[in-house]
Amino acid sequence: MSARKGIIRPVYEDATKQKWSTRIAEWNPRLKRPVGKPRTRWRDDITKTVGTQRWHTIARSESLQDWCSRRQAIPLPDQPPQSHRGRTRR
Repeated sequence: MSARKGIIRPVYEDATKQKWSTRIAEWNPRLKRPVGKPRTRWRDDITKTVGTQRWHTIARSESLQDWCSRRQAIPLPDQPPQSHRGRTRR
């Protein structure tokens, strides 16, 4: 847990310019990715999970309980994810 805090700390240290929740959601993790794959963004994962790009508007208008239940209502895929070449990952 302390390692995770160390990674996220620079993101919300300067919270005077923006809300910390926005800074965390818009943060791009600086991880190395395979050639040809875009960097991972937190909002991409949330958009994929919720099923809409308007997730931030929905999150503000719903209660925390409704927002959390929305994530549980999304069905999980039946098949493993496939790579960009159409082969299954191992």
